Amino acid sequence: QLDMDKDAHLALSANVAISDVDNAGRYFPLHTMSDNLVSYLNNSLLKGNIPDANIVWHGQLNQFPYQDQSGIFQAGFNLKDGAFLFQPDWPAVDDLSLYALFENAAMDILVNKGNLLSVPADGAHVYIPFMGKETTLRVEAKVGADADDAKEVIDNSPLKNSISPTLNVVQISGDIVSELDLTIPLYEGGKA
Repeated sequence: QLDMDKDAHLALSANVAISDVDNAGRYFPLHTMSDNLVSYLNNSLLKGNIPDANIVWHGQLNQFPYQDQSGIFQAGFNLKDGAFLFQPDWPAVDDLSLYALFENAAMDILVNKGNLLSVPADGAHVYIPFMGKETTLRVEAKVGADADDAKEVIDNSPLKNSISPTLNVVQISGDIVSELDLTIPLYEGGKA
């Protein structure tokens, strides 16, 4: 076991394949991650495989996440045949293919393909600009869907109380296009 409080320096380059993301937690650098982040990732990664994770870590371990640029941590991977639950009160994204990059204290996910119920999530950008005490999850996407499918997503999300009553009065139909820009706090007491 590495002692993260000492001046240990790590120089690592590795390629990893994970056949079932249910086991991904075995590969997390737990000493450098908050309990909340570990819990979030373990609960969010529902299924899938990672055929090609590339990891680079170079720096003094007790200086992670290298805000002073004294080191680098990068973990980039493709997730195939996945399902990811971004937030517990939202439906999971299924039939998921994505590319993710964790770099120092940031996370970037680009969705190649996926469905939020019957709404395509292709092209969505999900990211955490900085993982710290007040970490926020950002979701940006251009969504094109059938109105009934979009309403089903809204009815199965926290938007139900704020948007569904309006949609019950103002009937929408046909194809709709919308831009989604969400900021979701991942810390206690944060407001979206």
